[in-house]
Amino acid sequence: MSTSSLLYPCSHEYGSMEPMTGDLLLFYLSEESLEESQGLMRHQINLKTFYPIIAFLFEYLRRVSNPKDFDHPAHSRKILDAPVPKVRRASRSSQVLNHTVVLGEEHKGMDTSFGLVHWNQHDIKFVDIFKIYYQTLREITIPEMTTAICMTLLAEIYSTDYASLTDSTNGPKPCFRLEFGQSPISDFGICRGKIQSKRSCVQVWSYYDPRDDVRHTLTDPNNYYWIYFKTIRGDLITLDCCSYSFGMESFVDAGPYIGKLPSYVRSVESARIPAFFHTSQEEHRRPYHLVEEKRISVMHNKRLHSALSTRTPHTENLMQAEIIREFYDEVIGRKCTDKEAGKVKSYRMHSTAVLNEVLTGGYWREWDKPAVFRENLLKGGTNGWSDLQTLFKDSASVQAHYEWLDKVCPPRNKKAVHNLATLDKLIGRAVN
Repeated sequence: MSTSSLLYPCSHEYGSMEPMTGDLLLFYLSEESLEESQGLMRHQINLKTFYPIIAFLFEYLRRVSNPKDFDHPAHSRKILDAPVPKVRRASRSSQVLNHTVVLGEEHKGMDTSFGLVHWNQHDIKFVDIFKIYYQTLREITIPEMTTAICMTLLAEIYSTDYASLTDSTNGPKPCFRLEFGQSPISDFGICRGKIQSKRSCVQVWSYYDPRDDVRHTLTDPNNYYWIYFKTIRGDLITLDCCSYSFGMESFVDAGPYIGKLPSYVRSVESARIPAFFHTSQEEHRRPYHLVEEKRISVMHNKRLHSALSTRTPHTENLMQAEIIREFYDEVIGRKCTDKEAGKVKSYRMHSTAVLNEVLTGGYWREWDKPAVFRENLLKGGTNGWSDLQTLFKDSASVQAHYEWLDKVCPPRNKKAVHNLATLDKLIGRAVN
């Protein structure tokens, strides 16, 4: 695939594209442009049906390299004691409920077939172990993921390098345009601010290591990040995919949206993904407050346009990498570390592959309004598995794995756990 043209207007001949200047970009985002370009801009993407795939990118990135690189302190240690995550009612807006998870000895098998079986050492149902696991998984690298996904949206959607979607070999390359209903998106980017209690209480988990008498806290309600979109009509839309880490629950069913993606992409356990998607008129439906302190535009950052013009991170030059790093510095309000910059680059590479698959496949054309669930999906059944098997119904291989766990490790049935021969036999059956 040739190098793409980021934020270039569609041309009638492949070789005649010109960079989009500030004035031209404003025209591109205007009502006049929408009316005049109906014949060219065929590919309008409606956020109302597209946002589940953006939310899915967060969940996918959480599983790309974790827990193997142990970004989270609890993923390399056994859990001696932990509260079970659940939504809790708030008594006041300033309320923050703090939880402590006690860490035990080293745990080196987190990424093995039965890593979770031996991870949690206190007497709770296995379904509750999954709640604790999801809590830890969704706490990591929130600003890195948010930044990488926004950059990918800009580089992939506002690009003309999708010849496979051209109606004829001689026709113009197609453009994409994000819309909310019939109103084009004129700006999008990242909000930094605070998350505060409203109906539901903001919760913060800390991880205490008694060996070193050290407490690790990965989330800060006063330093939170989410995505905003603004339409040319002035509507403001927020997409928050990380508030689960503070005890908030709303899930969108991404199952219909990822069904045609490659199997390696669909390897996440659940297709029901945390997401709050609201307009400014719908904020009352959100059970918590988002207090915006800074808004950082991705769409209108001209330096970022040039840095993302190659689309794929592994082909960018040193100057482009430095611009991207400076932008991330602005997002987090300080100089980032090499590890953080590396995470942003890695997440961009993975999210680019997924979004490229979605756009070239034209899958968004088939999507309907998503199903949204406002309650905890991990309630547990007679032995803690009925809801898990419903929750993970979208992955046949994972379903087989949980059926195996149901046989060998029902809640606190220790006699079933120690039979390693049975474990090995059933692991092979689940994998095959």
